[in-house]
Amino acid sequence: MDFTQRMFARSLLRQQLVDMDGTQFERFVDRLLGFLYTDYLPVRAHGPLGDVGADGLMLGDKILYACYSPRTEVLAEVRKKFRSDLLKAMTKRKGTFTTFRFTVNDSRDPGIHPFLSLTINRARSKVHPVGIDVYDADRIGNDVVRLDLVAVEDLLMCRIPVEDRVYSIGLVDLAPLLDHLGERRSISAPLDAIPDVNAYKIEFNRARLGPEVHAALTEGLRYSHLVDDYYAGLNSVDEHDRVAQGFRAYYERVRDEARNDEELWHRLHQYILGNHSVTITTAKCASIILAHFFERCDLYEIPPTGWTPVPSGQEVP
Repeated sequence: MDFTQRMFARSLLRQQLVDMDGTQFERFVDRLLGFLYTDYLPVRAHGPLGDVGADGLMLGDKILYACYSPRTEVLAEVRKKFRSDLLKAMTKRKGTFTTFRFTVNDSRDPGIHPFLSLTINRARSKVHPVGIDVYDADRIGNDVVRLDLVAVEDLLMCRIPVEDRVYSIGLVDLAPLLDHLGERRSISAPLDAIPDVNAYKIEFNRARLGPEVHAALTEGLRYSHLVDDYYAGLNSVDEHDRVAQGFRAYYERVRDEARNDEELWHRLHQYILGNHSVTITTAKCASIILAHFFERCDLYEIPPTGWTPVPSGQEVP
């Protein structure tokens, strides 16, 4: 898959993981690992025998998978499940695996709870030389985009667009923000001035900012505080940084491909809106989003420390 398709697949995966119940998540992990490894063996529970301490086995690498499918918000429950699964594996399958891999669906909160990490660390010392690790949403996402296009579409049960930039790869994350800006922009007073640091950054990137782009960026900066307000109201503390990371990655890819400043600005708009026609208001809201991420240094280049514009009429030494 190309960059655009991988970004689309990651966004789609995040949505699906949030909506999966326990059975669906376990089946999804089984299918993913089956696509990736020919020697992966899913284990189903069999009556009173259960699963004999494993939800799945990687035969070649001797990895045992134990799947905890609910959200990991209730720490006591997930720690109890981890200890129980590890004990069953060590008791019923001792000597048949070298790594115990605890699989969790934590798509809204990347990383694991610090107390759970302590539990895992203590357990690792007790079961050594058996290794223990966690297979979380980030690792699942990395494995999904390793697959070819046909396998990803089969796994996610959704067509991945192949048309060149017809679909907006940022719209999944940014559509609610566009709606928010559309509502707030008409009733919010713009900031009267642009902070000096942003003015300097505009000057530093002058070669990439022609008159039309400069005007759109300057106007957008006056409303960029609305984007801060939007992210401040979200429950997800990492959403802002995650979207910013996507912008940085896309900008670094297209900045040298664009033939001029307007094409670069246009392709950044496409990241949000795709190639479809939009209203003037929606286009202006997209410019506000770009201005916001310009302001927080996720787009375009950052002036070196101490850099200031050369006064008009003065030659550069």
